[in-house]
Amino acid sequence: MAAGAGFYAGSLFATIIIIITLSLLNKWEKVFLASKGTKSINLVTKDAPDIIGKVEKVLNKHGIAITTIQIYRNVIRDSLDIIAAVTTTPGLNISSLSNDLTSHGEVSDVEI
Repeated sequence: MAAGAGFYAGSLFATIIIIITLSLLNKWEKVFLASKGTKSINLVTKDAPDIIGKVEKVLNKHGIAITTIQIYRNVIRDSLDIIAAVTTTPGLNISSLSNDLTSHGEVSDVEI
């Protein structure tokens, strides 16, 4: 609105302040979330009984706690898409976690 009213210097100043603030908040958010150990895990699994229990058992073995979980049934592939927000511990071995999740044969895709 300031630029439309002819106040170009004020609108340029406000734009610069907003960009600096957003970039600083972005960095602060990354530091805050990284220290908390919050991650998102996306899995594609066979639509099998007790798959959620098996996945949760593997996650607990690695010291991971599920905070929220969303499960979507993919009728075309006859699979489940599982999206979980998790809290991790420092020093998490992601490759070991991925191997443990896929070792059951029911998990076909893991994205952390």
